[in-house]
Amino acid sequence: MARPWEGEEDQQLLRWVGVYRKAGLTWERTFAKAAEKLGRSANACRARWNKISNLRSTSSVRRVSKSKSEEITEIALLMKRIEKLEASFEMSKNQIRKLEGENRRLRGELKFLELLLIEKYHLLFSLLGEKSPRSRIHQV
Repeated sequence: MARPWEGEEDQQLLRWVGVYRKAGLTWERTFAKAAEKLGRSANACRARWNKISNLRSTSSVRRVSKSKSEEITEIALLMKRIEKLEASFEMSKNQIRKLEGENRRLRGELKFLELLLIEKYHLLFSLLGEKSPRSRIHQV
């Protein structure tokens, strides 16, 4: 008599079948390779895979079937969440516009201060009676 399947073996079987099918192996080769990995026969792997894949699809169908009131409640919650996200998005857009304006203002101030610094620099050299130095400072 064959030994009973463990939950971990089920997970490994599902994983190996997925890997081998994605690799393009036929169903027959897939179950043969999975059987090698699990130490079981290919027929045992095929039968177990059919059983657990049917159980998974049945349980997912059960999970999907909800009452109308549950669906309406879920839709209402999702709509509220969407509204909150849209409001947050609008606030973020406004904050970005505000920061862009502040960035432009600060760039203008920086340009003014650079011009002022260059002017003071040239005034200093003219007061000292010297020509402007050979090395240049940053010019705007």
